[in-house]
Order: sequence, then C-alpha cells, then structure tokens
Amino acid sequence: MDALRRLWIRLFSQHYTPSASQLCDHIAVGKLGEKLAADHLISQHCHILKRDFKSRKGGQVDLVVRDSETLVFVEIKTRTSQDFQRAFYAVSENQKKRIKQSAGEWMRQLAPQTPPLRFDIIEVYLEAHQKPKFYWFKDAF
Repeated sequence: MDALRRLWIRLFSQHYTPSASQLCDHIAVGKLGEKLAADHLISQHCHILKRDFKSRKGGQVDLVVRDSETLVFVEIKTRTSQDFQRAFYAVSENQKKRIKQSAGEWMRQLAPQTPPLRFDIIEVYLEAHQKPKFYWFKDAF
C-alpha cells in the first residue's frame, strides 16, 4: 500500500498544475505549497513524521522529516511568482530561533536518543498552469 501511495504522490506532484483562482488566497497557497513539498520529500525517499508541529512555547515547524538517519526540521515557503526576493530570505532570524526551540522540544521527547539534526528550507513556486518548482536547501541554518 505504501508503494502505491508513493507512486500516486510522485505522479500527482509532477503533473499537478494549479489554476489562477487557486493561487489567489494567501493561506490556501501556503497550505498547497506545504502539501506539495511533503509529497516532493516523499518522492525523494524521506519519511514524514509530523506536519505542522507546534511546540508548547509557541514555535511551529511545517514538517518534521526523517531523511535516512537524519531528523530534519523543514520550513516551507511558497510563492506564486519568482519576480521578488527569493522565498529562502523570508525566513527571519526570529523564525529560525523558534524553529530551533521547537526542535529542542522534539528532541527532549526522544531522549536519550539523539539522531543527527538538520534544518532545511524548501521553496515552492506555483504559477498558474505550470508544474510546481521546488528548491530544497539542506542544512539552511
């Protein structure tokens, strides 16, 4: 069953092209980008552990992923155009700090195990009637 799901996700993500009306709502665009990024990571043999992890101290991580033996905390930035500053630069220092605090909370739940950690950023660009474009920055911060 898992193999069928991965195949469907791979095919869906490669051929899905959003319409102009789907790109109008900012929140919906972000959620769509997060879903497509998760699908992309699965197609790259990553295992999604948690979506929208919220820590007790107010931090939030879009995706917590296992990439081989590495625990990865992923921030996803979705844009409907590449005309402006790269989405990568929209991750503020304050946001990075909150993500790291959330990662610390996740790690305390795993104690005494301490797998290698990584913090990634994925840019998702959605343009009407085109395939999504993904840029994956491993060890971004």
